[in-house]
Amino acid sequence: MIKYLGPKNKISRKFNYYIYNKIIKKNKKLGYIRKRKYFNRTQYYYQLLEKQKIKYIYGLSEKQLKNFIFNKKFKKRNLLINCELRLDNILYRLGYFNSRKQSRQYINHKHILLNNKNFNIPSYQMKINDEIILKKKYINNMNIIDNMKKKKIIYNWGVYNNDYTKIILINLPEIKDTLEKVNIKLIKEYYSK
Repeated sequence: MIKYLGPKNKISRKFNYYIYNKIIKKNKKLGYIRKRKYFNRTQYYYQLLEKQKIKYIYGLSEKQLKNFIFNKKFKKRNLLINCELRLDNILYRLGYFNSRKQSRQYINHKHILLNNKNFNIPSYQMKINDEIILKKKYINNMNIIDNMKKKKIIYNWGVYNNDYTKIILINLPEIKDTLEKVNIKLIKEYYSK
């Protein structure tokens, strides 16, 4: 996980993309950069930018990203699908939390059961028929029910019960379900060197 503690809007402006679900309040538009010396932007520059963008969006370390690209187990699926199948991302996508960082914290504090066992690994790759159970005593503290009522997008790959405490993954997410605009081709070109 990249532990970035600096200003989040600065990162969003760098990539010209809202990475942390935070709207920039300044009058400056996205992609605005203060007066800098101009330099030729090569193909390598754009490849590096896309790689950094996916690392910031999903909170991946360099090692995790390389695993997704080179490991045979992950090579069968698309890079974005592998990122979407992480446990912290599944909870964020289904609307339980406002950000991936919030879902990571909830998982790290062991407020979750995976297949009826205590679990605290946010980078776990979910499989079909995996069952996530949120501990009831923490649901009201984290305003999870309010978050679920505000949820706008409904995904067909996760099913939950009426009180939002149990989730079952019934399908794998598809590429059209991912809202992130990342050029995977540039990332693979970066690592092919």
